[in-house]
Amino acid sequence: MALPRERPYSQFNFHVFFSTANQHPDAAFQEITGLHQNLPDAPTTDQSDNPRKITGTYKVGDVTLKRGVIGELSVLGNGCSR
Repeated sequence: MALPRERPYSQFNFHVFFSTANQHPDAAFQEITGLHQNLPDAPTTDQSDNPRKITGTYKVGDVTLKRGVIGELSVLGNGCSR
């Protein structure tokens, strides 16, 4: 029988919470890549033809989670079948 440990994901650097109601992480991963964002400026002109820059569309990259463990399959929803 598995016993609950105080720090079950001790060798994993990145803890993931899928719900804000949890006090303990639902999963943990050793490596995460793709954590970047881009917020470009979009040039525009106002009514008096003065050039201005406004904030463009907020873009984020694809996040890849590597070498991880998940405490329960139920946190994945219907996307995981046995």
